[in-house]
Amino acid sequence: MTVAATATARTKRIFKLTLSLLGLGFNSSKCKTAAKMAVARIKLLRNKREVVVRQMRRDIALLLQSGQDATARIRLCVMLLGSHFVYATSTSLS
Repeated sequence: MTVAATATARTKRIFKLTLSLLGLGFNSSKCKTAAKMAVARIKLLRNKREVVVRQMRRDIALLLQSGQDATARIRLCVMLLGSHFVYATSTSLS
């Protein structure tokens, strides 16, 4: 073995030891758990947004019935942006 190869091997061993002592290595079970939690969080946010959009639809219907067309148009624009967001997240995860 050359001096460079010995130094490289020693450096690798020290690096692995340091990672194991600090707990910085890759842990597949932690990764799997984090992925499941992220998916659950995304589903929760999507459902929350869908509830908000449904409520806004009801509000727009009430505004139109009471003759407040200008306010209904503004709320409609906001609702459409929200429904596009819900559609984009639901298609990207499916």
